[in-house]
Amino acid sequence: SQEVIEIAVRNMVYMGATVHLDKKSKKNKLKLAYRIHAGHPYRVRHVVYDIDDWVISNYMRQDSAQSLLAPGMLFDVNVLDTERQRITKLLQNKGYYKFNKDFLVYQADTARNTYLVDLTLRLLPYQRRKEDLPRKHRQYKVGEVNFLADDEIMSVQEGTLE
Repeated sequence: SQEVIEIAVRNMVYMGATVHLDKKSKKNKLKLAYRIHAGHPYRVRHVVYDIDDWVISNYMRQDSAQSLLAPGMLFDVNVLDTERQRITKLLQNKGYYKFNKDFLVYQADTARNTYLVDLTLRLLPYQRRKEDLPRKHRQYKVGEVNFLADDEIMSVQEGTLE
């Protein structure tokens, strides 16, 4: 529990957080008290995108107003993950059928004693398996659409539809 609380607090912008456990027991009862020292919150100083695929880069640039990342924001791991999920959905809607959030990774560099983080969002190349050669992500397009209709629907007389 102590470790879980510490990880949770660190994920919520307080990277230097520590948690101390105080135990008190009386007869058959045990009382636990967690003391949390959050410290100073970290903020993002710079956001850089390292996207080698110009098509994906262009889609992300067009959608940049929707981005959750911005200089000055609190360095919250949960927000970073939500942004990866948002970009994944955007790219899947643009035809990147096999894209998932694991292709987007962050590199966070902290400036010593400043509580500032330089953040880089990097696009990893597509690899189905680790031993496969890395390649660009494939964008799928719909080639042909066929509609199949039931004979009963096709026999409806003109003017009878409301």
